[in-house]
Amino acid sequence: MTGSITQVTRGATNEGTLTAKGIDASVVFSHKLANFASFRHNLNYSRVLEWAVDGNDSVGTFGAPKDRVTVSNVMTRGPLTATWNINMIGKHGDDSVGYVGSYTTHDLQFKVATPLKGVSVSFGAVNITGKLPQLVSADTRPFSYELYDAYGRQVYGRLEAKF
Repeated sequence: MTGSITQVTRGATNEGTLTAKGIDASVVFSHKLANFASFRHNLNYSRVLEWAVDGNDSVGTFGAPKDRVTVSNVMTRGPLTATWNINMIGKHGDDSVGYVGSYTTHDLQFKVATPLKGVSVSFGAVNITGKLPQLVSADTRPFSYELYDAYGRQVYGRLEAKF
């Protein structure tokens, strides 16, 4: 062995051009309802206007929805916090693969601050309705794994301690 380099293996290079244009908007609204609870609502909206690789725009085609929306609603009353999130991925598709309608899921979480300082308990569910993505695919997978997951409802619990 001489320690000299006898072979170089390298991956493909990326020499393309990506052009992206879009709009992102966020609106936050907070209020109190008498002495009952305080509320916070957050709306996030994204619209892709252009997503072109080497001049080929793919906005709205399969796997590239134009719109995404997330709405977060948080209610706090004393030691209890309840959160309801709504997540929407817009419709997309093309004649070669097929079309997928908009996809909306709902997440719920309840959090209680315990009498112990810095300790809280949370429980909730992601995709509370267990909605699954539409079965339309461009390859051997049953749907677009880049946009959706097939976990259905995911229930969780958490004990948090800050110190």
